[in-house]
Amino acid sequence: MKAPELEKMTTPELLDQLKSGERWNRTHARRVLADRPTDEVISATAKWAESADARGLIDAIGIYETHEVVEPVLLQEDAPVAGLPGPRLRDARRGLVERPAAGGADAARGASGG
Repeated sequence: MKAPELEKMTTPELLDQLKSGERWNRTHARRVLADRPTDEVISATAKWAESADARGLIDAIGIYETHEVVEPVLLQEDAPVAGLPGPRLRDARRGLVERPAAGGADAARGASGG
């Protein structure tokens, strides 16, 4: 099987590769998305996530995390993803909520006086 030319794909096409049955396609699509401009990727991911299943939402959260962007819609307690089953989705959401602010844990501790 010939590998797809991911670098030539549009951002929405790369996001669709995350649904591929081929692990190579999914893994390398994430890498290419990580190298694309944040505004472009986040905008496309927001649209893509509207129709994503639980696995796709985990991918979307991972993309936001890679680009160091917090998406409040995915983190709210009443968000559509909040009620989806599965520990991986809950853990993905929790990881974004508990992640230290930019500057790392030391900066977060310093800001709180600890």
